[in-house]
Amino acid sequence: MNSAESLIRNGNDYPFDESNNWWKQTECPEPPSKPVDWAHSAARGIVKRFQEVNEISEKFNLEKISEHDRKLIVENIAEIIRVSFDSKESSLASIPKEQKMAQEIYGASINEAFNNLRKNVYHQVGKLLALQSKGATIPSNITVKDFNIPLKPNY
Repeated sequence: MNSAESLIRNGNDYPFDESNNWWKQTECPEPPSKPVDWAHSAARGIVKRFQEVNEISEKFNLEKISEHDRKLIVENIAEIIRVSFDSKESSLASIPKEQKMAQEIYGASINEAFNNLRKNVYHQVGKLLALQSKGATIPSNITVKDFNIPLKPNY
């Protein structure tokens, strides 16, 4: 499997969205058109990856897709990349500093981190109760009142 950098480089060296005339030239070939921006370059790399996957490479055969459709495919992928990047950037900009830190540390918002912690605590308490039901004694130093979790599970 190629690295992302080499896929992007190959995608720009042999762009799927280049004209039919460019692909047909044999002597002194013109250099391919430069990508419009980083997202266009990434889209070309994505298509290049599709062309290398045996199961789907035939679907991205230059001779089977019109020049117009090839351009549309690359443009649409690039637009999806731009929009997802822009929405990520704007959503991160609107999040308070503490939320950004929680996202970096836990991979989740503070609320999601607490919910995950609560689920984990419920899971562990459930295990302890199962052990207790089989005759084991729960040590006295285990407290769950700080998490406002009942000792009897709700299931």
